[in-house]
Amino acid sequence: MIFFLTLFQILTDSQNYISNTGTILLPIIAFLGGLIIGILRKTVFKNVTQEGIESVVQSLVYKDGKISWSNSIKSILLSAISIASGGGAGKEGPTIVLGASAGSSISQILNFDKQKMQIYCGSGAAAAISAIFNAPLGGIIFAMEAIIGDIKLKSFASLVVASISATATTRIFVGNNPLLITPQVADVPVIDMFLLAIAGITSGFIAIYYLKIYYWTTILVKDTFKKVPQVLKPAIGGLLVGILAALLPTLLESTYQPINNAIRGNGQGLIKLSIFEYLLPLTNNNLHIIIILMVSLLTLLLKPISNAITIASGSVGGTFAPSIKAGAMYGFVLGLISSFFIKDINIGLYAIVCAGAVLSGVFQAPLTGGIILFEISRNYNIILPLILSSVLSSFIIQKFKIRTFNALQQEIVDDENRLHPMLKIFDENIRKKD
Repeated sequence: MIFFLTLFQILTDSQNYISNTGTILLPIIAFLGGLIIGILRKTVFKNVTQEGIESVVQSLVYKDGKISWSNSIKSILLSAISIASGGGAGKEGPTIVLGASAGSSISQILNFDKQKMQIYCGSGAAAAISAIFNAPLGGIIFAMEAIIGDIKLKSFASLVVASISATATTRIFVGNNPLLITPQVADVPVIDMFLLAIAGITSGFIAIYYLKIYYWTTILVKDTFKKVPQVLKPAIGGLLVGILAALLPTLLESTYQPINNAIRGNGQGLIKLSIFEYLLPLTNNNLHIIIILMVSLLTLLLKPISNAITIASGSVGGTFAPSIKAGAMYGFVLGLISSFFIKDINIGLYAIVCAGAVLSGVFQAPLTGGIILFEISRNYNIILPLILSSVLSSFIIQKFKIRTFNALQQEIVDDENRLHPMLKIFDENIRKKD
């Protein structure tokens, strides 16, 4: 696990180099990265299935927690190539699958029974999310809300041990630095709590937007690419995402810097290297703010599209970090606009609260977003608005019965056409086997 976290750190540095030498190269690099993925899928990594959090849940439900270790290794290597070349999917999904497959493989070697195998599989997934975000409690909560769906004592104890061990190991080898540098908040006044609660509710609708656009884009890409040779699909998808990233580098998933810029209220950092940066010398300060808002809004609107194109075209990745980025951009926009009407508003506070709220919404996991963002930020003063907003966002998703990325939430949907694409595909495969 530590090896792959280090690998992704190296890839982040390489992507920063690409950005500094000119974003005009991104479409070419993304195309070549996709072509490599297509060739590997056709040759060395033949028959590698799409690995995501959904596959872990389905393995727990239908296969007693049995996950192919070799398939997970191949999947995460493909994900590494995708991220390094400018893909729009996150690294968290494949890494969670790798952690789950490690737990599954150990339990298979030791010939554990079905129940223990499922617990070890879920514990491996919790360890992975804890290691990625340096957030042991968040890993435990996420595993309970989105993977295991179980809070029995045996399961909980295993999750705690795995998450704490993974976090401690990561801190020894990778370091103990926070991923996100949050705004300094001494206290959150009651009026701000009320406004942040409203932000949580509206974040639920942003989560709905993300899910709907992701779903529609996935269907569109699969239909459009039907006649395209399998080996070229990831390359074409990479080219499309690379063009978007060249115009708007905030869409890149190789770094958390855009999220950090949003929660620091650093609008200038958001427009750096984008096509809009060239407009700054030609405009005054008032127009600068409009340009910053435009970049943030475009990142929010296009993030689910680049995320879906990457995965639907055959590359590998997740939806975890992209949804956090979308939430952070929404919160930044909301905070920046509110600052015109409310004196001394903390724009970064809105960004980080909405980031957690949108994450909770797209995964229908009420506590996950708030807890993970709290642990990442290490700022105890913002835990109340984080959890409140995350719960309210999740409530909105529940009320509208929207299919989320959480494979455990199938029971809330009564229309099969509204199922998440990966879950629908899996169900069709199960019916064929039967």
